[in-house]
Amino acid sequence: MIFAGLAAGAAMLIGWRYIAPKNVAIPSKAGQFFLFDYLEYRGGPPWWPAIALYPLVGLAIGTALAALLVATLTFAPLPHRAATIAFWLTVTASGALVGATAAHIMATSQPVIEAAAITAPGPVPDLVDGTWPNVRNAPPTIDLLPPGPSLTALGTLTALATASTTRLVIRRSDNR
Repeated sequence: MIFAGLAAGAAMLIGWRYIAPKNVAIPSKAGQFFLFDYLEYRGGPPWWPAIALYPLVGLAIGTALAALLVATLTFAPLPHRAATIAFWLTVTASGALVGATAAHIMATSQPVIEAAAITAPGPVPDLVDGTWPNVRNAPPTIDLLPPGPSLTALGTLTALATASTTRLVIRRSDNR
């Protein structure tokens, strides 16, 4: 279950890159006004804080819920079937909690992309290829649902898939 939390946290990197709404930063001097025809994507968002933060959040949530499940099963032993159901409910809660936490973090500090203000001497290029209508060549964004439900679903599905794979590998290694 700890590994499922870690995997859900790592999946939040995909959500951070492709699901989270992004702010656009245009390098300029303070108090400077300028006119431009369109914005063009230059780079970002930087990976450094997110690549450490989201897996650690997933690891912490997975570890906390695993410890809670072990403590519960230690003090109140359950039949095998009930313990299995408790395990899967805890894995589901772990993934959903990782996704909801990541959605909250992304809502409070949105990723920032850098864009350059371009003044075109000729006709302005079509901006439909970018994700944001005013930024050309921007990375794609998946907008099927708002970020909160999308990240929660991504975390839940990743945790369930990881736990299922882990249990399958353990069962196969026990049968040898």
